[in-house]
Amino acid sequence: MKRRTVLVGSGIALSTGLGGCLDDGDLERTDGSDGSDGSDESDGSNGEGNEQDGDDGEGEGDGEPATSDACATVRAVVEAIVDGEYERAAKYHPHEYEPTTDAETVASNYESMDRPDSIRTVECVDQESNDEFAETYGDEFDVEVSKAVDVESRLDVEIGSTSAEAVVFAVALEIEEEWYAWVEGDLLPMPSGAVDVEGDGTDSVTVTLVDRDGSSTVYVEGGEIDDPDEYRLTEVGESVTLEAEAVGHGRFEVVASSGEGETGRTRRIEGIDVQSPAASVEEWRDVDEIVFSAQTVAWEGLEPSFIAGQENPVLVLEAGREYEIGWTEGDGAAHNLQIRDENDEVVDDYETEPVSDPDDGRFIRFTATREMASYACDPHQSTMHGEIDVRDSL
Repeated sequence: MKRRTVLVGSGIALSTGLGGCLDDGDLERTDGSDGSDGSDESDGSNGEGNEQDGDDGEGEGDGEPATSDACATVRAVVEAIVDGEYERAAKYHPHEYEPTTDAETVASNYESMDRPDSIRTVECVDQESNDEFAETYGDEFDVEVSKAVDVESRLDVEIGSTSAEAVVFAVALEIEEEWYAWVEGDLLPMPSGAVDVEGDGTDSVTVTLVDRDGSSTVYVEGGEIDDPDEYRLTEVGESVTLEAEAVGHGRFEVVASSGEGETGRTRRIEGIDVQSPAASVEEWRDVDEIVFSAQTVAWEGLEPSFIAGQENPVLVLEAGREYEIGWTEGDGAAHNLQIRDENDEVVDDYETEPVSDPDDGRFIRFTATREMASYACDPHQSTMHGEIDVRDSL
């Protein structure tokens, strides 16, 4: 019996140069309800970009980063994007120093981002000076970069009716006494979860929820599953079993999702192959050649006959026996075939060169060993990937 645990973490990564003034700690989002007009000196809403008044001075002269300036500018840029004020957010980008970019392009990129409905708080949780970044960006922009600071911020966001947490990693740049910021990546937390997958795949597979982010739901889709709610995991320790007789055979995906509607996101946690019960272990006893049709969506079985039409069938092999495996037809895309171990590393150079036309076939001759765990097409490994089950005897 094979058992594996898969864990996918959550968070978002932003590469940023920053500006503004900020007190350390948690920053409540301003909306004017407390007497404020919802702006501060760092948000660029005065039409003068990101000019600093120089009065803060935190970190000056002692080699420490000016944390307040960096964190405030991160907040100003992110809040402007969420508010749909892309031109204001673009004012913090050092586009005047970068010949290949202008404010209009930066604003357009921000507009195309996936973003939450709102941000409740922004907390600056870590910062560290980065002299290498200061030198790199100074050379790229042909200007002296006084400071470069790695900044980590935590955002509490609202996605529909769901509250979630997003982690923002950023780089703050001070150029000519001003701080700049640019953001890359979506402003949404990635859903996450961890599952245990048990079973050899020849009859059934059991999926157990081990962990999940509070804003994520985990479910299985694919095959003949019409309603993923029937295969949804909501509580840690909960399990669902995929029976080939009920859900069909082929490729299934364990997916984590967060949010609702257009602002929701999904993330693949694990791929699972379920083989038809008709392909019993006994039927593999006389097999020494396995032939596929290479389709970008999956390896489709041709021979032996009991795997014909199956997508990414589980191959049941006997340790010490010699086999030949390959493909004789495809869909016109470039494919190759690899035999991999449990770490997705190629075993003993068992792989073919990527080609779009296999001519008379592309085959690998090998002796089955226990380290062999899967077969895959490297250019399309997310979909063309099946399990190998090597047994001591058949």
